[in-house]
Amino acid sequence: LLFYQSKDSLDHMVRKLLLLPRFAPPGTTYEYQVTQYYALALAVQKASGLPWRESIQKEVLSPLKIQGAVWSKTEVDKVVNRAHPHRLAQEGNCQPWANAWSDPRDNPSGGLWLPLEQWVPWLRLHSGINQSGMELGAVKDLYKAAKETHQTRIRQGMGNEEPAFRPEVSELGYGWGWVTMTYRGERVLAHGGVMDGFRAFIMIFPQRKQALAVFANLDRTPFNHDVAYSLADLLLGQAPARQAPANWTKRLQEKEQKDLQIQADRLLDWAEKSKIWQGIPMAKGMAGQFSNPAYGSIEVKETSGGLRVIVLGNDLPLQRIGKDSFVVINKLLADPEVLFLPSNRGGTWRFGGRLTADFVK
Repeated sequence: LLFYQSKDSLDHMVRKLLLLPRFAPPGTTYEYQVTQYYALALAVQKASGLPWRESIQKEVLSPLKIQGAVWSKTEVDKVVNRAHPHRLAQEGNCQPWANAWSDPRDNPSGGLWLPLEQWVPWLRLHSGINQSGMELGAVKDLYKAAKETHQTRIRQGMGNEEPAFRPEVSELGYGWGWVTMTYRGERVLAHGGVMDGFRAFIMIFPQRKQALAVFANLDRTPFNHDVAYSLADLLLGQAPARQAPANWTKRLQEKEQKDLQIQADRLLDWAEKSKIWQGIPMAKGMAGQFSNPAYGSIEVKETSGGLRVIVLGNDLPLQRIGKDSFVVINKLLADPEVLFLPSNRGGTWRFGGRLTADFVK
């Protein structure tokens, strides 16, 4: 969440990365952190002597004859014929999302916009064919580099939910920005994407030299997964044993309902715990300004309704669920449980969820 609503320069954002604790030893797992793209952009600029967008244009887009690239939200807003972001309201109806993705900077993460048909050369590159349908020739070095991203770097366990949700998957791993899997007996590369008001899902079938991509200008819906996997079943002919095609709409709806039930149970549990601690005095020193070297400051304040925290520009209630433990109901932060650690210097607020950081007084 270092990038969220930040107006800092790329260089400053990368320097903040050095202040974060190491998540895991290299090569053992993966965790999404878009500021890594900022580091990559700076490395490309240093190596090429060109701004990152010019280097991408020269080394990737031009050889693939991809045209019409737009590089910032400011430039996108000038394009008349474009998709506009939407989201589902609480009532379930679709509505425009006027303030979605307001970052005006040249952003290496989510900062390249293309006309829909211009995605075809990129998909063909990863599928192993060029624009004319012939074997790659002039862009073979680019294809070789792309192919390296396809190799499984991290083996993933199937977990408890995966066999029930996708029984057609027999192997699961992660490459460089691709989920690698064996789906219905064939190797598949896949990845979804979400940006405010937009969703996408891409699947590459290397053995067949085919690919499919689903783009939707509607957030908060599994539509992209539904359509992509349904098309994949048709493309593969339900290989290897001519199984019946999966009802992905039903399957995704059931998963969504299960996830909602899990969240509802958590909310109920927190509500019950909160009742127990009503009226019981809290530790001193919880209110005030607290800081983290990477994320900056948060403010915790006492109100008539209890404690509230101002974090990443959001003013949110802290719901007490234990002696010194609280929860913040917020989807952006992934509903983190928060612990206050008293000390002689004033204490520390320890966030879980997507933030996972300590803020010290």
